[in-house]
Amino acid sequence: MATAFPDHLSDAAATPKGFAFWNDFITQDATDATVDGPATFTAVSSGTLATASKNGGWARIANADDTDDSGGQLQPLAAFYPTTGKRMTFKTRFQFAQDADSLAGTGVATESFAVFGFYGVDTSVITGEATDTDGIYFIKREGSTALNLEVKSNSATETYIAAAPSVTGTGNFACDLSVHTLGISVYPNGTNSSVRFFIDGKLAASATGISIPASTIGLTPTVAFTSGDGVGFKYCDIDYVGAWQDR
Repeated sequence: MATAFPDHLSDAAATPKGFAFWNDFITQDATDATVDGPATFTAVSSGTLATASKNGGWARIANADDTDDSGGQLQPLAAFYPTTGKRMTFKTRFQFAQDADSLAGTGVATESFAVFGFYGVDTSVITGEATDTDGIYFIKREGSTALNLEVKSNSATETYIAAAPSVTGTGNFACDLSVHTLGISVYPNGTNSSVRFFIDGKLAASATGISIPASTIGLTPTVAFTSGDGVGFKYCDIDYVGAWQDR
């Protein structure tokens, strides 16, 4: 039975009503060069992708030992175009982790950079983050545990929703070493579009009447991660990543 997610994001196969990308990282082993499955892994500064020893099949993006700004990104083909009336949804389940040496620094929850969501196809999501023109995503920047929620459309229009609030208490959500799910629902309608951001199955924030990337822009479900300092190993473990859109 398919798992129901907020706003109809599901691990079900594509249907006549919609198409889906889904990677559960369950069919590859640690020696398989195609651990990225139907997505493409692009390394940054000798970062690696391998399987993590966790129940259900997980992928692990890791930095090179004691290397700053090292990691990589996962992206399939750009098949998601923000067409009016064609709802788009994204979902991933992830966990930050680190080795004992990393604790000599600030730790991965603070000293890392990560992007989760719809992003333009780009082999340098991490190094090109400041100049990328289009996307709808969660972003965690170095030196902070906050998750920012961003919508970029043709560079000129940028909607920065405040740092994601806590969905279990007061204050803002803070990245840690626990397992979390992130979801995004997009309702394209030109300059009057709506976006919803979910954390751990609960609505964290929404924006309405905003511009999103144009219907001519192909976006792809993206996970990107790099270390934020050169102390030990830092990891972003991914249980699954998926996206769905109305046909």
